[in-house]
Amino acid sequence: MHNDVILEVNELKTIFQTHSGRIAAVDNVSFKLQRNETLGIVGESGCGKSVTARSILKLVEFEGGSIESGRIDYWPTADEKIELALLDHRSKQMQNIRGAQISMIFQEPMASFNPVYSIGKQLAEIVIRHKRVSKREARDQVIELLSKVKIPNALHRFDDYPHEFSGGMRQRAMIVMAILCNPRILIADEPTTALDVTVEAQILDLIHSLKVENRMSTIIITHDMSVVGEMTDHVMVMYAGRVVEYADTEALFAKPLHPYTKALLQSIPMIGKGGELFSIEGSVPSLLHLPSGCYFAPRCPYASDRCKRTNPPEILIDGKHLVHCWLYAEDRA
Repeated sequence: MHNDVILEVNELKTIFQTHSGRIAAVDNVSFKLQRNETLGIVGESGCGKSVTARSILKLVEFEGGSIESGRIDYWPTADEKIELALLDHRSKQMQNIRGAQISMIFQEPMASFNPVYSIGKQLAEIVIRHKRVSKREARDQVIELLSKVKIPNALHRFDDYPHEFSGGMRQRAMIVMAILCNPRILIADEPTTALDVTVEAQILDLIHSLKVENRMSTIIITHDMSVVGEMTDHVMVMYAGRVVEYADTEALFAKPLHPYTKALLQSIPMIGKGGELFSIEGSVPSLLHLPSGCYFAPRCPYASDRCKRTNPPEILIDGKHLVHCWLYAEDRA
């Protein structure tokens, strides 16, 4: 059954205890990632996309969070399963998985590199730790990968410090950090934040080509629906910590169901569209003060009294398109 599934998240709930109260940053999230597939997780800032990814890698425990309930099952091979949610975040097994088997490209590469050590030295240490090779072999592997991601004059740039790299080059070095150990799953969390459009396209092309070449499964986290349309096989739309829609990319773009998904797609700038850019009125609610019922109801043009009172159920359309919305409740019946 799970031969083609490499990762399955089931009813995941991640919480943070803050001075102001308890918040559920990820609330009952479920999805599957197939081998060699790219899944897009999309939504506005504050929707729980990054916390979902950090929960998979057990990084939230380092940040004051915890996985309250749910399962995260990972299949390194077709007949071996590891329940990640049960592992201690500091355990040797989790450390061996994190970075080597499941790796992550973070939003801000400057925060991922130590400013007092050269880029090359930091990357080489990862190779030495996970692959048990000599310093010389690690250096050669890092230089080869820096060249592969098109960092010019990689041999000399090996000894440069993070502040000596441009934003685009730091992002490429961050990608090298993520793929050094040939991971089975690569998570890219807003990998083109703060980059200009030309560099953004280059970085996305690079991630895609590395995914194909290394036969990786990939999770792309973004708020940009145009990136989702180009890069992914399936899409999960999140809002205020919950999944509101889940479908294959082609079906979601051809026939979006949830009002939030429709609004996100309307927000994509298009040549020749003219007029003002569409924007969704209001903002994502504070996780400390969530509305009753459907969390999107205060911003939804179709919201009824039922939407504002009761959380919508999960409804399956056409056998594979999941949506959480009362608009489709009669269809389900």
